[in-house]
Amino acid sequence: MADDYPEHHLGQVDTVLYDAFRQLAQREEVEFDMACLVGQVIDADFSRAQADAEIDRLIDRVEPSGSYDLSFIQDVFRRGGFNQQSPPIADMSHSNLQWVLAQRQGIPISLAVILICIARRLRVPAYGINFPGHFLVSLAGEVVDPISCDVLAANRKQVVLSERSLGPASATMIGLRMLNNLKGLSYAAGQWLEALRLLAYQMALASDAEIASTVHYERAEVWLKLGVTEMAREAYLACAECDADNKLTAQAKKRAAALGAAPQIMH
Repeated sequence: MADDYPEHHLGQVDTVLYDAFRQLAQREEVEFDMACLVGQVIDADFSRAQADAEIDRLIDRVEPSGSYDLSFIQDVFRRGGFNQQSPPIADMSHSNLQWVLAQRQGIPISLAVILICIARRLRVPAYGINFPGHFLVSLAGEVVDPISCDVLAANRKQVVLSERSLGPASATMIGLRMLNNLKGLSYAAGQWLEALRLLAYQMALASDAEIASTVHYERAEVWLKLGVTEMAREAYLACAECDADNKLTAQAKKRAAALGAAPQIMH
């Protein structure tokens, strides 16, 4: 479903990085790899090797207790300095895994990726839970808050598990959500070209029509913010052509028609 390098004519989309996102969208259990790509979106000097080595150093700081289990993972995380009690006021750095590993602080989804990576290296079952508003982790069969690494109280766990649609979060879901966080910051700052760059990388992860239609529609809305009506119209038409079971495609068709005769605003 992904476009071939949308917005790359702006000179902002790294086509090698775009292809890397596209390839990871076809794979499972590559959450750490996905988060590293997001780190490269933020910082061109991001080092996957350094992030990898820091995960190993975290594990090596804690003496094995005979078995690798939930309590051992919690010990690795806490002794490593990850002892937040509440999420920080987020900026782009909190989605950069290399910065998060260096500063020992981050938003829930970034910390969740680190927890999952530690657990997987020690062969402890772990996966992300795409819970609205606060990303969570299933760790050794328990639901864990990645901010504190505490197991959720029984009543809160029941609320999480009652969300029947919440299965394991795929690497693609994690990549989309991390990019959404960055995109939200760009929207808040009125950085529309940056938002288009982030939407292009999301398009690389658009493995189904539902996701693709949403990304196309957002691209159209951003182009309108920039006053470039022809590009907005093209994005609306791309959304309308998606075979998605949502209301966006019909709305996009109407908006594209309305823009058909609109004069191009020149800058």
